[in-house]
Amino acid sequence: MVQATEHIYIVMDDAILGGEPIIRGTRTPVRAIVETSVALHLKLVGIRLLLLIIAL
Repeated sequence: MVQATEHIYIVMDDAILGGEPIIRGTRTPVRAIVETSVALHLKLVGIRLLLLIIAL
């Protein structure tokens, strides 16, 4: 059964990924998007830190 959440594009379906929150109409878990976003952010922070060290 599909359960709505407070966000219109996020749903939970017991038949997909054991009820983990997913993007409506896909099998993409919200967790995957958040993890990718965090990884990209950390990579950018690392690059900026490296550039700062080189500039010193």
